[in-house]
Amino acid sequence: MNHSIVRVAGTSYHQPALVEATDPPLMGSFRYECVATLVPEPDNPHDEWAVKVMIGPHHVGYLASNRRLKRKHQTIRDMRAAGDRTDYIGFVRRHVFEETDVAPLRMSLRIPRDGKLYKPVPSRSSA
Repeated sequence: MNHSIVRVAGTSYHQPALVEATDPPLMGSFRYECVATLVPEPDNPHDEWAVKVMIGPHHVGYLASNRRLKRKHQTIRDMRAAGDRTDYIGFVRRHVFEETDVAPLRMSLRIPRDGKLYKPVPSRSSA
């Protein structure tokens, strides 16, 4: 596999932004593929390595932070400083077992191991 699937942290705090960005149905399972832009936030008071995840103008969470990803965070900072784009394929999902269940939206990113960016075409589908 030439990419890693990385969860987006903090989506529970950004549900309104996720809804605005993806326009999901009110109930049922949902899947949305999109372009997500990663933006370093070195002035974040909680984590100087924070990288926020944006879908268009909507702040939908943060790149999950762990020791293994710190190198990727620095790569993203370097790319942004050089004026390079930091767009990746993102997946917003909601899994439910019964059609009447209401569950929060969750998001993950497909990040290439080689550092190259994907050029995805946004699409929408519901499952």
